[in-house]
Amino acid sequence: MGVVAFGAVVALPAQGRAQIKIIPQATLQEVATPTHTAQVGIEIEAGGVVQLGVLNESDQPKHLTVRWLNRSGRKAAITHIRSGCGCLVANHDTKPIGSGESGTIGLVFNPKGRSGNVNHKVYLYTTLSDEAPSAVIEVVGEVKSGEGTNPLWPHSIGVLRMRTGSVAIGSDERTVRIAVRNEGSTPLVVRHDRRLSSQGIAAHTEPKVLAPSQEGDLVVELSPTVETGKPLMFYLEGVDAPPRERKIELIVK
Repeated sequence: MGVVAFGAVVALPAQGRAQIKIIPQATLQEVATPTHTAQVGIEIEAGGVVQLGVLNESDQPKHLTVRWLNRSGRKAAITHIRSGCGCLVANHDTKPIGSGESGTIGLVFNPKGRSGNVNHKVYLYTTLSDEAPSAVIEVVGEVKSGEGTNPLWPHSIGVLRMRTGSVAIGSDERTVRIAVRNEGSTPLVVRHDRRLSSQGIAAHTEPKVLAPSQEGDLVVELSPTVETGKPLMFYLEGVDAPPRERKIELIVK
């Protein structure tokens, strides 16, 4: 059985003097989240949408089986599968499938720390195309907070638990703190995402590294030059969640 593979960008050293090649941000984004699929005749059952239904954070990981159909006119085999979220793992058979035949893909979704709406993509690569995924599987559903969840931590971004999903700050204030907790099994280094956040907003945790089960503060800092008369948003990085789930609203009172 093959195992889900995650893409990486590798810089190769030039002969003689080492050089750094600047890769455009658009190219990096395309590698991380492909925007198109190769039209090679690979189809996913149910239009490529897999329904998780409603789960609870305290539920065991849910196992799903997805069928794919080869309509390419040639034999095809899955080379690798890439998931858009660490909470979603895929496995597959590597044997070739003849045209008109079908194969299966196994998906395992872990709901722990994933409360809220679920919408994750899985990219299927085959021997029919080396550059773009041959098909995309979209996994949708909802995860409700577990019965054992501490009510002091009602909001979550991945495995990062927070006291609130928005930040309120006085017009004459420049710093605010939010209590956070790492509910994951590995250390977290969380800060603001410079690429997506509004200019003049910075955030980091204290302590800088949150160990598993450790509590701390998310420190949000507002530059004096920030215009407070318009909506302000900032995004966190260092947490395994899609951008829309990493967004936090900043309310200036």
